[in-house]
Amino acid sequence: MDKRILTLIIIAIAGTLFSGTLEPWKNLDDFENGRKNWSMWADSSSKPPEFSLVAVAQGGGHAASILFPATSGQAIAGKHGIFIPRNENALRFRICSSTGAMPELLLEEAPGAEGAGDVFRYRVPAAAPGQWEEVTVPLSDFAYAYAKGGKGNRMLDRNAMFSLNISFSRQPGAVTLLLDDLAWTNRKEAK
Repeated sequence: MDKRILTLIIIAIAGTLFSGTLEPWKNLDDFENGRKNWSMWADSSSKPPEFSLVAVAQGGGHAASILFPATSGQAIAGKHGIFIPRNENALRFRICSSTGAMPELLLEEAPGAEGAGDVFRYRVPAAAPGQWEEVTVPLSDFAYAYAKGGKGNRMLDRNAMFSLNISFSRQPGAVTLLLDDLAWTNRKEAK
């Protein structure tokens, strides 16, 4: 095949892939391609969350619907295999809670050679029940929580991140979260 034709085909494909408003490497999940790399977990005193996709009117497309049952322990919905692009310093997403109760976000490192992986948390502020909120959380707002499997270094290492967990602990009633447009951004101030 002529190199010029091959080059034009590659440019056309790249233009199609990258023509959206959000660069693909910044997008953690917009839930338009099903459930990829998500897992549900709960400790022995809780039931795991239930995950489904729902059509949404605001913005069109789909959102994740995550039902967190009432829990006396901890229940987590986790997105695995994440990485934070070099020039991004915040996490942006849209969220709607059936009760107004909002989750805790946990950024978790993959265990290093010494076996430790640090976990950092951010509590999403409560909101009006049933209303979509756009939230932007600077990475600097994630506070050290604990180390898994060792002492840890207590410093957020953007190159070591493994998962983003959405967590409820000791929640007296069930909460359904709608979640959409998870993405990294370079905005510095949370709304």
